[in-house]
Order: sequence, then C-alpha cells, then structure tokens
Amino acid sequence: MNAISPKPAAFSGSFADFKTVRTRSVCQIVIEVPIEQAGAALEALGGIPVPGKEPWVAVARLMEKPQEEPVSRATPASKSLATRAGILCNDPIFWQYLSETFGYAELTCEANAAAALRHHIGIASRRDLDTDRGAAARFSDLDSRFRQYAARGEYAR
Repeated sequence: MNAISPKPAAFSGSFADFKTVRTRSVCQIVIEVPIEQAGAALEALGGIPVPGKEPWVAVARLMEKPQEEPVSRATPASKSLATRAGILCNDPIFWQYLSETFGYAELTCEANAAAALRHHIGIASRRDLDTDRGAAARFSDLDSRFRQYAARGEYAR
C-alpha cells in the first residue's frame, strides 16, 4: 500500500460567478464543486494558496453534449451508468475503495455501498446517473479512479 499514486491534476465544477477586484485590477472567477469533492479540488490546485505565492492554473471549459445525445458513458458490457453503479455496489473491492478513499465506514454490503455512492455523488437514486449530466460526470470520474485503484491491486484480498 506504499505505492505512490499520482495526484489529480484536474477537477470539474460549475462556473458560478465573476467578480472584479478594482483595487488590484484583477478579476475572480468562481468555480463551484460539490463539498464531497472539495478535498480533491484543493489537492489538484496544490492546496490552499499562500498569499504572495499563489500558483498559476489553467481553466478549460468542458464540452457539453448536444441535448439529443444520451448522457450515458457506460461501458459496452452495461446499458447504463445506473447498471454500472449497481455492479460496483456489489463489489467488495469497491466497498474498500470507498472506505479507504472517502472514509465511509461500515461498507459490508451492497445496500451500504449504494447509500455511500448516492451520498458521494449527490443523487437520490442510481437511476439519476442516466438523466443528470453533473451526476453522470461525477460518477464517471469516481468509476475511473476506482478502476485505476483496482488495476494497481492495492487492496486487501
């Protein structure tokens, strides 16, 4: 478990506000992320900025899919993100990933894993993954990180 894992270099959020700071001739661009992802966003930015040593960052707009396209980015083996989420919630390695990465305790069954997943993604039902673009993006990110974790084999067997 001592393997070095790369730190995230990016995160996604919503462009929420634009403010001018006239006294310094600059502007502030506010990007909002779900509170559950705040730690990962701060880590991607290098931590809390130190006055006078603020890091330079790049911002890119994510491409939005046209409305008529389905939200699902599911793997070919499944028909929807909700299905993929159901498969993950039955996987004890996923339970361990959620516990180790996000601090969820008592993940010993599918129901507990499903509750943790819904809480972490910010949805009421796994079905929301197939209709809510933001939730779909958050789940896809979580799924990708889990696949990397599982591929490294850094879990108790």
